[in-house]
Amino acid sequence: MNAGGPAYTDSLGRVWQAPPGFPGANQETLRTPVSGTADPALYQDYRWNPSSYTFSVAPGQYQVSLLFTENGPKAQYAGARVFNVTMQGVVVFANLDIFAAVGGNAALIKTATASAPNGTIKIGFVPVSGLMPKVSAIQIVPGSSTPADTIAPSVSITAPASGATVSGTISVTAAASDNVNVVGVQFQVDGTNLGAEDTTAPYARLLDTTTLSNGTHFLTAIARDAAGNQATSAAVGVIISNSAATASSPALRVLANNPRYFTDGSGKAIYLTGSHTWASLRDDSTTDPPPPLDYNLYLNFLQSHNHNFTRLWTRELPKFFWDNQTRFESPFPWPRTGPGNATDGKPKFDLSQFNQAYFDRLRERVIAARDRGIYVGVMLFDGFGLQYSRLPDDGYPYDGPNNINGVASGSGTASQTLSDSGVTAVQEAYVRKVIDTVNDLDNVIYEIADESGSYSTGWQYHFIDFIRSYEATKPKQHPVGMTFQWSGGTDSTLFASTAEWISPGGSAYGSVSDPPANNGSKVILNDTDHSYNWSVMKSNGQAAQRAWVWKNFLRGLQPLFMDPYLVVYPGRNSPSGTTPDPYWNPVRDAMGQTLIYARKVNLAAMTPQNSLSSTNYCLASAGSEYLVYQPSSNSSFTVNLAAGTYSYEWFDPSTGLGTITATGTITVGDGNQSFTAPFGGDAVLYLKHQ
Repeated sequence: MNAGGPAYTDSLGRVWQAPPGFPGANQETLRTPVSGTADPALYQDYRWNPSSYTFSVAPGQYQVSLLFTENGPKAQYAGARVFNVTMQGVVVFANLDIFAAVGGNAALIKTATASAPNGTIKIGFVPVSGLMPKVSAIQIVPGSSTPADTIAPSVSITAPASGATVSGTISVTAAASDNVNVVGVQFQVDGTNLGAEDTTAPYARLLDTTTLSNGTHFLTAIARDAAGNQATSAAVGVIISNSAATASSPALRVLANNPRYFTDGSGKAIYLTGSHTWASLRDDSTTDPPPPLDYNLYLNFLQSHNHNFTRLWTRELPKFFWDNQTRFESPFPWPRTGPGNATDGKPKFDLSQFNQAYFDRLRERVIAARDRGIYVGVMLFDGFGLQYSRLPDDGYPYDGPNNINGVASGSGTASQTLSDSGVTAVQEAYVRKVIDTVNDLDNVIYEIADESGSYSTGWQYHFIDFIRSYEATKPKQHPVGMTFQWSGGTDSTLFASTAEWISPGGSAYGSVSDPPANNGSKVILNDTDHSYNWSVMKSNGQAAQRAWVWKNFLRGLQPLFMDPYLVVYPGRNSPSGTTPDPYWNPVRDAMGQTLIYARKVNLAAMTPQNSLSSTNYCLASAGSEYLVYQPSSNSSFTVNLAAGTYSYEWFDPSTGLGTITATGTITVGDGNQSFTAPFGGDAVLYLKHQ
């Protein structure tokens, strides 16, 4: 009997009847996740303050099982709710404390034998201290022998700790328990089995972290009992940080059999997603000189949200006007030697020399990101500032009054048109120096310019070819990208380029309702900087922002977020000291969630196949793996499956890095199968053929 709700069919196909009522009891539902069960909804409905209940049965012996969970927000500690349970007037469970037994939001089942010679079973609930008694469901099975075991084990990772930084070979351990007996625990890393199932307690496996990339990875344990019930632990995220000698992997290149993604030569698809902010390479502030960004703190921030990509920004102007403020930028690639001063009052630039400190910083920051498992987009030029942020005294290096080399770009945007061979020669020398600085590093992709306007097409195409030609003479070759041209640009110009990757800006890519699926013609990093303006994001709200990320992922796109991070921006961003504005955490966390699944599935074999699900958001390798996003709350949907047995996993993306709320297996025939998430809000369903 489902004590607190309507009739319910569980994961084994059994029907739990709706109750006729508890005298004086109250019915409630709390849709918080419940661990240790394949049927959390059965526990989320409950009755509190039941005094007693009498069942009419045939005379005989019975096994009575009572299902509990402590999901009350005021009862998340031992001693909050203590009560006795009686059967036939005899106390069978004294001083029962659900939280003390299994913790909060976890399944507990208590079973006792009841004799019913007169054809009735009376169950009583007697308060001892704290809150009133509660019960979620009752099962009565004829016979004095133990009923069929339908209770899943409980399991949790005990080491390493969540958030721990690890290296080399480590021991992964788990604690598991069951109402009967645990027969095995299977450890997993990012959804892939770690060795064979461990069948003997204490449960442990060794993990050689040098076989994984540096960065955040997720450990889980699956406990199994003799009846075949199983449960998956909460995921524990650890940060792998091995030395450069063990962390290296080949540079990225487009994955030939699925060109929506990059690969590192392993055959696996590499999915890129993450935040980026303006001061990630050059210092940027309203004060002069601008204070440096705490780069290690920034990398910690990226890792806390499970990001594996960021852009290293550049700007062209030492002094500029943006967001109604005068701002300052440093350092620059060239030394300020004079003689004479530039228009900003500082020594003129010598464009025939390089400021080695600038390139040392570039290399150091790329390496630091690599050692955290983070790829970087090295931005070479900036066009937005040249169009919209100029000041009469901005000190722009390519303007004649600001350098000692006779280089004069004319108007600011003319420097990005190939109209002056002298300017182009300085730019080419700078690009060669950048390549020389980071060519041996594998976590690099290049970006020609941020939002240079439509005037820059020929110039950007030139530098795409220039980089490719120069890197052909070097040990490694890296992908080159072209991002949306603002203003006057079109996505067709990006697709027509020879760039391996692009960031479009057409309104379709900022669509919350229906972003276009990637057809494989380019790797597409869909950046809110170009396609989804922050004011529209705020207008749409946090749930829509999370949906935008998941919809992009399921359509073969790779979402990026233009993150204000620690910049105070009225109406947009309100950080507190070194703490970023939490308003943007849902979009930050959603990107980290999609990276979890990009690593869990065989992404190289999966393509957007909208027609396979009624939600229109399905990434699939038909017959093998399906990942489905349901943006609507409490709505059933269909997935067109090939016949077979599938493991399933329900993922709730509503908070933090999300929660796996239910797992199990199903056997189906060919065709549409109906599913309903066991929780409210948007949902993710992962199916894998067994």
